[in-house]
Amino acid sequence: MAGIVDEAVSKNGGIDHLKISPYKNALVEFIKTTRTPITIGIQGDWGSGKTSLLNQIWNDLDPVNKDDNEDNNIYQIWVNSWEHSLLCTPEESLIKIINEIIKELLRADQSKSTSEKISKGVSNLMKGAFRLTGQAVGGSVGTNLVDELLGQNENSIKELRESLQLLVSEIKSLPSNPYNRVVVYVDDLDRIKPEDAVSILELLKNIFNLKDCIFILAIDYKVVVKGLEKKFGPRTDANEWEFRAFFDKIIQLPFSMPLSNYDIGNYVSSLLREIDYYDGDFDSRDHAEETNQKIAAFVENTIGGNPRSIKRLINSLSLIKFLGSNNEVGNSNGLSDDEALVLFAIVCLEVAYSEFYQLLIDEPDFLNWDDATAQTVTQKKEETQDNWDQHSKLAFVTQGFDEPWEQCIYRICFASERLKPSAAKISNFFNLLHDEKRAIDSKINESKSGMKSDFNTIFENALSKSAVTSVTVKDKVNTRPSKGSFKPYIVSGLESWVEERAKKDDNNASYTDFPSTESLDYIKHFVEYLEKKYNAVNWEKGIKEKFTIKYANSIALYIDGKKVMNIRIFPKPIGEFIWFQSFKKPSDGYAFLKFQDHNFKESRPLPQVLSEPDEDNKMFKGDFYMQEWQTMAMPIDHSMNIKSLIEYLIEYNIDIYENEMNDVYSSSIWEKNYLKDLVPSKQGTSEYESAKNKITAVFKNNIEGKYKLIEV
Repeated sequence: MAGIVDEAVSKNGGIDHLKISPYKNALVEFIKTTRTPITIGIQGDWGSGKTSLLNQIWNDLDPVNKDDNEDNNIYQIWVNSWEHSLLCTPEESLIKIINEIIKELLRADQSKSTSEKISKGVSNLMKGAFRLTGQAVGGSVGTNLVDELLGQNENSIKELRESLQLLVSEIKSLPSNPYNRVVVYVDDLDRIKPEDAVSILELLKNIFNLKDCIFILAIDYKVVVKGLEKKFGPRTDANEWEFRAFFDKIIQLPFSMPLSNYDIGNYVSSLLREIDYYDGDFDSRDHAEETNQKIAAFVENTIGGNPRSIKRLINSLSLIKFLGSNNEVGNSNGLSDDEALVLFAIVCLEVAYSEFYQLLIDEPDFLNWDDATAQTVTQKKEETQDNWDQHSKLAFVTQGFDEPWEQCIYRICFASERLKPSAAKISNFFNLLHDEKRAIDSKINESKSGMKSDFNTIFENALSKSAVTSVTVKDKVNTRPSKGSFKPYIVSGLESWVEERAKKDDNNASYTDFPSTESLDYIKHFVEYLEKKYNAVNWEKGIKEKFTIKYANSIALYIDGKKVMNIRIFPKPIGEFIWFQSFKKPSDGYAFLKFQDHNFKESRPLPQVLSEPDEDNKMFKGDFYMQEWQTMAMPIDHSMNIKSLIEYLIEYNIDIYENEMNDVYSSSIWEKNYLKDLVPSKQGTSEYESAKNKITAVFKNNIEGKYKLIEV
């Protein structure tokens, strides 16, 4: 079978691949014996396994599975808060959740008098809620609803709580209902708006604070903090106690999902077996333990222990495996253990740190990375940051960053607020990869037969296959030949570039005469114009010339080490195309350029980035970078003055660099100033709307599709 379904462990039980049974067992025993009322908060990020843990607890507490000698009979109720919030206002969601719990309690005991009292109490509560909802502007009053309910309906809530307590007592005592206590699970609280989650918590506390009742809530402290910001303001050291006091009032026992103690190697290996990922001696006893350790190390230094992220990793590998050892779709030949492990590592990196995955695509020989390599990514941004000298001097004498390639990693991480905390892990990852290189090459040297592929070949193939599941590879399509595509691809000049293009360009198997003489004429004009007018020289590591030309997949103009323009040719079924990448000009309001009937377009779809958060991953669909760039692919057409267009674009980008670069609204500026507010959890808040409006205002011409006609 291929693929892994992203669903929790069933209430009917399942295999504990993560080895968290000791934690589950402890919680079960605590629930059976604790004094009540009490509320337990199960904390953890999305996908960390909270629902699976709740289901395992349910299974253990199910009377069906109770030992005959055990006195504990527990009545269990399950409520999914997210399901109750669908197509509902926040106020309706609150009442539906309360009503669901009460309905399940009534199902356990049908005492008519108690039922009537409770129904009356619920009716009064709902009337009060909807009366207040009608007073709200915009349909949402957030925690104000709870405050008002608790104030205006104090007596009704008190009566309801007393009736519910009587019900629970009857459930516990009547011969027909031989239950010792009631356990209520409220799942997926972190999937609804934080303000609504806080409101639910407050009502649960005030209505269901009942003897013999235990509430188990899947809710993270960070969600509670977000939900309380309207009440207490942004969290600071000064007001942290207010957030903590509220949380402690609701949650008497916090439990954090033990991600750091998950048996990741065993878990991932079990999933890999499910998709038949390995064909070698993976299952042999001695080999399995060693492989599990390597798998765990690669995971821990990249995506971490989140089970949902791991499942997505496995699904990527499941698809890639079908590419086969010869990179032929439909060939399900298995991978050797070495091939499988290297491919596994590469996909881990792709999922966790796309920046370094992209760098591997551009320069696969990571052992030759150096300061110049880092500069192509950071433009020395790291050296402008506070305490760079102090931090770098200290880091560069430690074991993890003493090699030039490790220092390159450190530089790239230091320039990024997101990557900076992960510098050590990323360095560890590449050192693990280096260890694997030594191990594989050592086997090659020692083997007289059998081993056919060295590390570089295996590595190139892994990069080739992984590209099909990548969403971050820039400037290139994701279909790549397996052989030779990822050798260091910075060539010395135009002649070498042409040779490489003819051998390696994407999808070129169907083209016997590529590149054509006509398309090369335009590429030569680009190079010669720069050489003659600006004395541009070929790019080399460490070169200090102002204007340089870098020959990679595309040919790029660099000024003072910063890329300002790209040009490339590639084949399509309808003919050859020439491709341009250019800055947008701030003084033109970032309007797109247009040449005759051919429009430049966004490098990334800005409206989608701003409007479609991916709630499962807590990030945006698409990327928030490269908004300062525009691209265009146009067919080779001799009726158009393409050479004049090339000259225009060169001058256009040089002018931007020399006169407007400080005004270019780059992704780094966006990230620094607004990204903290442009997160899915803030959608709908004033901070989110303010940040979105500022970004939208800057790129208004982009969004509206406005352009500036190029006259040549």
